Amino acid sequence: MDATSHLHDVRASAASLGASQSIVLGTSLLAYLVFKRYEPKSTSVIAALLLGVPAMLSTVLYQTSSHLSDAIVTSYTAYWSLLLLFTALYRLSPFHPLATFPGPIPARVSKLWITKIMYRGKVHLHYRELHKQYGDVVRIGPNELSICNADAVYPVLGAKGLKKGPFYTTRQQPNGTTSLLNIVDPVEHAARRRTWNRAMNSAALKDYEDIVKSKVNELMECLAQRQSQVIDISDWMSYFGFDFMGRMAFGKDFGMLRTGSDNQGVWHMIEKGTKAFSVVSYLPWLAKFLTLLPQGSNPIAVLRRIANENVMHRIHSGSQSRDLFHYLMDEDGIEPTKPSLPIVMSDGLLAIIAGSDTTSTALSHLWYFLIRNPNVYKRLRQEVDAVFPPGDDPLDFKKHVDMEYLNACINETLRLLPPVLDGVQRSTWDSEAQVFGSIVVPPNTAVAVSTYSLHRDARNFTPLPDTFWPDRWLVQDDYILPTGQKIQSSQLIHNRNAFIPFSFGPANCVGKNLAVMELRAVTCSYIQKFDMNVAGGYDLDSWEDSILDYGVTSRGHLLVHLKARY
Repeated sequence: MDATSHLHDVRASAASLGASQSIVLGTSLLAYLVFKRYEPKSTSVIAALLLGVPAMLSTVLYQTSSHLSDAIVTSYTAYWSLLLLFTALYRLSPFHPLATFPGPIPARVSKLWITKIMYRGKVHLHYRELHKQYGDVVRIGPNELSICNADAVYPVLGAKGLKKGPFYTTRQQPNGTTSLLNIVDPVEHAARRRTWNRAMNSAALKDYEDIVKSKVNELMECLAQRQSQVIDISDWMSYFGFDFMGRMAFGKDFGMLRTGSDNQGVWHMIEKGTKAFSVVSYLPWLAKFLTLLPQGSNPIAVLRRIANENVMHRIHSGSQSRDLFHYLMDEDGIEPTKPSLPIVMSDGLLAIIAGSDTTSTALSHLWYFLIRNPNVYKRLRQEVDAVFPPGDDPLDFKKHVDMEYLNACINETLRLLPPVLDGVQRSTWDSEAQVFGSIVVPPNTAVAVSTYSLHRDARNFTPLPDTFWPDRWLVQDDYILPTGQKIQSSQLIHNRNAFIPFSFGPANCVGKNLAVMELRAVTCSYIQKFDMNVAGGYDLDSWEDSILDYGVTSRGHLLVHLKARY
């Protein structure tokens, strides 16, 4: 072959290669635009775009490659790399709607970065550090902002606030139904919440009082039998929480107090399930692939199965009292139509988690703070003894309301360590831009109000925003700080608008009043009957290190030694 022919072949090969590269580049750009514009959620569509398209491109590249395997590797590598490159360039560009908001570069590019932090259970701490570094508004995702400003609470979460964000849309059950917690449409949410409101009104709470008394007394009896032992008081709060929830919601006793153990393995599955829920909430595209797992390997499916079994047990066995599902199933016939079985069952999981885990978490945190602050413990005991002398029943709910220091200790616990640490998410969806004071949030932007950061912001709670100091909840002319320093009331900053441990607005925690009733009842009974000291060898500093945030709080061990007071 002469030199001219060889040169011609080289030029032809180069032209062919250039054309192939252009096809790969153009196809990748087109696929990126499809992802950006339509955000497909169908597993088959995603698979076609991620796997099918580069498979077809490999046939194009094979024309310029001597081996099919080389063409396949090159096609997939180039296609996926270009998708990632286009995505990163746009999200970091000045053309992105959130370009003017500060935040770490990895968070602007992908949710994978914040998901990794969430998976370690420390996202609430991370958000606070971000706000310290960047200010009130931080870009924590490609299309998400975190806000730490009390002025945003009402416009974001209030009656005229934003709809729930994409965090909630991934949690629908396979049949398309969803629990009250995850309903995005405000009209549908209001309709579904009517039965929950009836289940938690003052008349219903009166019906639950006997269950509270029964379970609190059972808890005290079980603890009295173990007063010579070192116990994990955090575990015992969970035993109480689950047993109470079982009776209150399903008319069923889980028997954890009686056996002193998680005899059905419910905790383990809740921890695995809530962690999985958090992962798919951060990475919605993962939800579709999780459903492909065998049911026994899918923690979300297992958690739903446990909830469904308890709902079916309640339906078939009925109840001797007006329990939670008496209202959720509308057994009084108040609603125009009965709720369907899928809707009733969808709320079973919400009842299990919200009805047990959050209360037991708050109680465990309270015991930690009381052990850590002996002067506070002593003062609370004095108030309990004054209201309920030895021999008096500490379960007089009317008296609990007026116990100022008791309620101050509970509020301060909920301020420093709310059961839901990282707050709740809302979204502007495709509405017009929303203005919150000086903050302008573009359409299709998720907005999270960081509860943990808000509660510890010195602009809302001063002095000592990170210190357990219940006195800040008392109304008086002057205050004595834990350091012994005296300050005037004018020096106290106490922004109640920034206190949202039960969230805020029409989607706030519907069980707030019941939770407070439980907290008061357990605390008064426990304080009246026992002295408590940290167990020898237990590192009290490990408690806060053990706290993990997966939507609800996962806790470690809190080892104490109990002694009967009388």
